[in-house]
Amino acid sequence: MADRILTRQEMILLHLLQYIDVPVSGYVMPYAMTQQGIGLAAGMSRAHVSNCMVVMREKGLVDCVFTHPKGASSRMRAYYLLPTGIEKAKEISEHLRDECIGIDDVLRRPGDSRGMSPNVARAMEELERARNAVAALGAEGDPTKARTAIEHASMAIASLSREVA
Repeated sequence: MADRILTRQEMILLHLLQYIDVPVSGYVMPYAMTQQGIGLAAGMSRAHVSNCMVVMREKGLVDCVFTHPKGASSRMRAYYLLPTGIEKAKEISEHLRDECIGIDDVLRRPGDSRGMSPNVARAMEELERARNAVAALGAEGDPTKARTAIEHASMAIASLSREVA
């Protein structure tokens, strides 16, 4: 779609990019790599994630394994990036670093004098979490929490692109 910064597939690729260091295991993988976890992170339903994954598997970008996610009592399908998917996700990430979005385009809908779009509060909350995670990191902290918070903030902002006409 023309009014989106990222497609659903691109959001999924960027989400899974942060888990490329996780060993593929039929035993235990993070919940965030399951359809439900990906959907929560990318702001889409599990059904949309499933549909995207079928296409992405056909393209050779991702593959899956049945696993027991941490905290889940049953086996679930967890997805991981294949080398082609890692390459594509890194290209998208690089492209986004050069992308500029005006804050007025994000905060207000054109023609809507009532104010901010409904998703702005979520994006602002995610940005605040990211800022707090980075501040709490300090000199000796684990960068994983900060990186995850920043990724979630990025996805929340990306979901705002649907609001911009």
